[in-house]
Amino acid sequence: MYSMLGWCNGGCTAMIAASRAADRVDMVVCSCNAYVTARDLEFYETTRDVHGWPDARHLQFEMYGEQYVSAGT
Repeated sequence: MYSMLGWCNGGCTAMIAASRAADRVDMVVCSCNAYVTARDLEFYETTRDVHGWPDARHLQFEMYGEQYVSAGT
């Protein structure tokens, strides 16, 4: 069982995770949208591939490793 705390888009991420695995997530969400629309989900999918992110992503690659940052793609 997981507890998730999210703020802003992290709160939306926590809501999506909980909706996909409600039996495994206890969740606390603060300061985020109350719901996620189909359009929101489409936008989130477009950001899944980190290679389309701005060049500043390379700082994250250097700090965390590209494999960690792009996990799930």
